[in-house]
Amino acid sequence: MHGPWELVAPNDCGATNSTSTASTSHRVKLPGAIGDEFLSSLGNAGGSIVFKRSFGTPTGLSADQIVELVIESVSHPPNFKLNGQVLDSQRKYLGSSYGSRIDITNCLVSGPNRNRLEIEIVIEVEQPNQQRPHVEFGGEIRLEIIGS
Repeated sequence: MHGPWELVAPNDCGATNSTSTASTSHRVKLPGAIGDEFLSSLGNAGGSIVFKRSFGTPTGLSADQIVELVIESVSHPPNFKLNGQVLDSQRKYLGSSYGSRIDITNCLVSGPNRNRLEIEIVIEVEQPNQQRPHVEFGGEIRLEIIGS
């Protein structure tokens, strides 16, 4: 799942007014670090940013195969949604880098519809003048098909 992702920052999330001229999202490339130009919208209070990506369901899957979402490494604890469904109950952690492996087989949509993955990162700022931490995806974000 290399390439462009949509990044929505907290000030953008509320921009539902049809007269708003503010951009509601930014394009970023993952894996990689997210620059301060995106995190500055969090201000001194912290908040969350959401990465979104659409993708097609892998073709030719047999009934005994499962599809797993793998996030090798991320600097902050992530929350996941696929097609609006929270994925936390299916998560297996990969070491101490907040990496995760999640069985998404039953959440995938088939046919012409595309799947919509959302990864939310919550940034906590403990003191008002504390420097904002950086956000980094240090490894691949990919789908793995397991089984025969």
